Amino acid sequence: MQNVKNETVAHRLEEEGSEPRLNLVMFMMDTVSRAQLFRKMYQTVEQLEHLNNTDTNEVFQFFRLHTVGFSTEQNTKAMYTGT
Repeated sequence: MQNVKNETVAHRLEEEGSEPRLNLVMFMMDTVSRAQLFRKMYQTVEQLEHLNNTDTNEVFQFFRLHTVGFSTEQNTKAMYTGT
């Protein structure tokens, strides 16, 4: 995957009066099962749930977008592209 700057979009975003930019943070934890995360990192889960209960943040989980084994590349491709 390659991130290439689109000059048309960049120019539009820099224009006066354009819509506010999307503020997005993607947080991925690799090589940990969901059950293990809830069991061992419960404080992290609690904090994410707290963020989700605010009016300014939205937290969600990607279900069924994973592979088994040493598959970081496949996992991230599924998360970012849906394929």
